[in-house]
Amino acid sequence: MVDAARVRRCVGDPPRPTEDPQSLPCVNYFEGDNGASTSQGVTRDEIRIAVPDVRPGYPSDFEPLVEHFNRRYEFYGRKLRLEKVPYDFRDTAASVSAADEMVDAFAFLMPDQNFPDVGAIQREAARRKMLSVIGFFAHSTSDTYRKGSPYLWSYAPAADEAETEVGDFACTSLVGKTAAFAGPDLRTSQRRFAVLRQRSADDPLDVSALNAALRRCGIEPPPVIDVRFNDSRDEVARVELGLRDAHITSLFVFASTNDTSQWASKLSGQYHPEWVMSGLGWPEQESQWGLAMPAQFRSSMFGAFGVSKLLPASDTPSWWAFKESHPDDDGADVGYGESTYFHIAYRTLLLLASGIQMAGPRLTPESFAAGLQKARFPNPAAGMAPYYQSHIRFGPGDFTMTYGSAVVWWNDSAPSYTGGGIYQNGGWCYVRRGARFSRDWVDLSGELFSPDPRACR
Repeated sequence: MVDAARVRRCVGDPPRPTEDPQSLPCVNYFEGDNGASTSQGVTRDEIRIAVPDVRPGYPSDFEPLVEHFNRRYEFYGRKLRLEKVPYDFRDTAASVSAADEMVDAFAFLMPDQNFPDVGAIQREAARRKMLSVIGFFAHSTSDTYRKGSPYLWSYAPAADEAETEVGDFACTSLVGKTAAFAGPDLRTSQRRFAVLRQRSADDPLDVSALNAALRRCGIEPPPVIDVRFNDSRDEVARVELGLRDAHITSLFVFASTNDTSQWASKLSGQYHPEWVMSGLGWPEQESQWGLAMPAQFRSSMFGAFGVSKLLPASDTPSWWAFKESHPDDDGADVGYGESTYFHIAYRTLLLLASGIQMAGPRLTPESFAAGLQKARFPNPAAGMAPYYQSHIRFGPGDFTMTYGSAVVWWNDSAPSYTGGGIYQNGGWCYVRRGARFSRDWVDLSGELFSPDPRACR
């Protein structure tokens, strides 16, 4: 006889556990033996998940969302239990050690891209047989994820996939044309490219996938400029002189919001290139781009982003999940106004919860991987209205969840969706309102920089 109290509500056709169009097929009932302690961090009743305590005394960005996944996903008699572990920016691997030795965790979650050495943390987690799950772009390549199997996972595409899509966008829409979106001194010149790369001793980006994509349209590998937010004005001036002497019109940006904007603020008023953005620059952080990037350069920012379209909070699965458990809460006390962090935390938990459900009752890192890689997510209307969410791809050898890019440009008149009403210095506009492209790139140069934000949001 079926115990009605154990039956979970499913939504949509085909049925999913939640309203999120990226949620996986629904499992609405389980009764039986789950195997108890099937893996490190797993008991009959719980699955221990470690998160670094980056803001001591405050809830992590994951905490307000966990109840949603425990309620709506099938974890076969278990619940996710978050455990905070100490975090020290001077010794980030210590957090992973604490997750293993103090918590005996099944998985380690990173809350955002502000970690200086994500790659090192991922590798240490894999060495300790813990899953490492992230909801943002990192410098890790597809090969890194495969070598870390079955422990390394990302909601966002691998770095080489992001590079390829930016390169393909450039080949179809930018190469061979004048730098129409640069400053007056450059906009009549044919485009010449360079790469701004975030300097990282631990996890450098080799941009080989970008170079391979550009070679397919006859462009030799562009020079690479390593940048950090604390580069001196003299250092920036020397680089700027070299870029001007080489007639560089357009910069591929593979650096964080802070590093890019601070570096840009030290340029002289004599050099105004195009900024060809990538998903590796934390593009969702609209409020920071609008606040920190010099105004004269914001009008020259555009690119290809491999993240789902930014939407008003009321249209985001992360907000739906939060409100389900906190119906009378406006989110102010957990910082939902800066909803970039909630988006990332939600995506991280979405991947983790999907893998746990697909693993079945006998949860291990191996069954987690096998379950995800055989799953076929319904993902209705991917890349189309109303949500323009990214496509999902899991299959043999896949450890990243989404693929496909939206083409964007900056509009100072567009309302920010991640500033919580505090920063209103513009936001990202979307070609065709957020349609996704991957191997089907076409020339989109004529669809950039519409002056009307209503035509792109």
